[in-house]
Amino acid sequence: MARYKKKAENEGFKVIFLDESGISQNPYTVKTWSLIGKTPILRHKMSWKKLSVIGAISKKDFYFQIIRGSVKSRDLIYFLKILLKENRKKILIVWDNLSAHKSKAMNEFLKENEKRLRVEFLPPYAPELNPQEYI
Repeated sequence: MARYKKKAENEGFKVIFLDESGISQNPYTVKTWSLIGKTPILRHKMSWKKLSVIGAISKKDFYFQIIRGSVKSRDLIYFLKILLKENRKKILIVWDNLSAHKSKAMNEFLKENEKRLRVEFLPPYAPELNPQEYI
């Protein structure tokens, strides 16, 4: 990975690691108490709202966007447009193998922006290689 990163930097690319994460708005309850012989009953509609975050980190910068619901290709494309607008350098995005990263819409967007935007995929099941995972 370090070899590819160094090569990209030598070619004038800014290396940005990107990842997505889901957030539940409900608290996670693991313990409770009750009177002896009285089993506690949790009453909830179980229809919570979901938020997601797209985050990206480079050597010097951190970018993020909060999304309602799950991250879709269109959300990632919008986020990448912002990254391109905010950075004058060419960008190398390093990300995992999420299906939205390989969608038809994403491939078309990457083709349209191939002069300034390149992507590399992390090996499957290797989140430890993405610094964004630790934020």
